[in-house]
Amino acid sequence: MHGQQAKIVSPTQEQAIRGYLATTGYPSRDRGMFLLSIKVGLCAKEMVSLTWAMVTNAQGHVAEVMHVANRASKGTTGGRTIPLHPDLEAALVTLQAVRGDMATPRLQARLEWRPARGVLCST
Repeated sequence: MHGQQAKIVSPTQEQAIRGYLATTGYPSRDRGMFLLSIKVGLCAKEMVSLTWAMVTNAQGHVAEVMHVANRASKGTTGGRTIPLHPDLEAALVTLQAVRGDMATPRLQARLEWRPARGVLCST
């Protein structure tokens, strides 16, 4: 799909996808990745580079904004602050609760998208 405009997901399609994601082996992780794409518009490079430190505040709680570092964004000027959609914020809070100690900024755990398997995980 290189060089083509992304397709828009209709509300009906979004609900169907969310329904499917609830049945996967890692529903909280998969829902978070889906929402990062459709609600925030992150590209694959940004999702692969995303860490918990970018979406949490100093206390380690999911923040209202995410800070995508320059190293995680396209180009050389990158780096941006993006408000979190309420659905995404709730999904990240759930994912953080499921991941426990693996979802802390101190560990610099990565939220990782593996396109071949379609999963988000902390590494």
